[in-house]
Amino acid sequence: ANALKIKQQENREHIREQGRLQAEIRIGEKQKRVIQTLERLIGEAKATLVRADRSPGLARIETRNLRDACFREGFISSKNWSRTFDALVEREFLMMDAPFISISEKGQSVISEKK
Repeated sequence: ANALKIKQQENREHIREQGRLQAEIRIGEKQKRVIQTLERLIGEAKATLVRADRSPGLARIETRNLRDACFREGFISSKNWSRTFDALVEREFLMMDAPFISISEKGQSVISEKK
């Protein structure tokens, strides 16, 4: 009977976890654009490395370069930047390894969803 209780408990936790993940994946348009911009920057950096006969795995983007690129695209203002960026890091869509920033698996899944 105890094993069953544990199983039910695990199932409930799993369902809760799924619900939480679904809720977390709902992501604002601006947040999504930030991730997409970073993906593009990483792609460009990889291409540059490959052209120079270096490993594309070395591609690293600094947070300030991401910020500048987002401002250039004009979809986000400097007053919204910190809140939007911090939320992405906090919700683990982006991973910080200061001064570098990268896209987590979760972040990747959000931008590669087929709409």
